[in-house]
Amino acid sequence: MGSLNKKDIRFTSDGDFNIENGDLVKTENLESIIQEVMIRLKSSFGEFMGLNWGANLKHFMGYSIDQRLVDSVKDRVTNELKRYNLLSGSEFRVNVGQIGRNEIVIVVGLFTREGLLIIANERVQLVNSQ
Repeated sequence: MGSLNKKDIRFTSDGDFNIENGDLVKTENLESIIQEVMIRLKSSFGEFMGLNWGANLKHFMGYSIDQRLVDSVKDRVTNELKRYNLLSGSEFRVNVGQIGRNEIVIVVGLFTREGLLIIANERVQLVNSQ
């Protein structure tokens, strides 16, 4: 894995620093990986703390959902999760599917000793161009 010994600062679901008892809360190992995967899924390039990563799923807004779009989203997410060695291609699987007229779901699974662990299940609302 990119580094299962990864440590980070925990963020809230809104992207704010998580503070408890006046101290920043830290993440370690798998929790850090999961947090970074979610941040990358939800952010655009350069948007999160000025970092040069993010899946930039906003790019797909306004396109009709078809197999080509689903494949493009899957490729975008896969490449983003491999960027800067967060994960290697053999360590995870990305699945993308349409779940409504204007909505897709992105599921990221991480291969562990116990099997495939789902670490992200993100719904993305798209505006259909029709």
